[in-house]
Amino acid sequence: MDHRPSSPLLGVQVNVFNCGGLVMGIQILHIVSDAFTLATFVNEWAYTSLTGTTKYCLPISFGHLSSLFPTRML
Repeated sequence: MDHRPSSPLLGVQVNVFNCGGLVMGIQILHIVSDAFTLATFVNEWAYTSLTGTTKYCLPISFGHLSSLFPTRML
């Protein structure tokens, strides 16, 4: 069976005006993200677009996460 969603999970529309203005509209399904996560995503996207760098060094692989969060005996 085909269970694809009938609408996109994330939609971005960019309008550029002749005067140089720019407007972005973003829509995301709530099953994918909440308002805080969407705001964080947009802020990080804006920061990366302005500076060309990311604020945080994100891991390329997650294989070493067990060393960051070791198992604890409760």
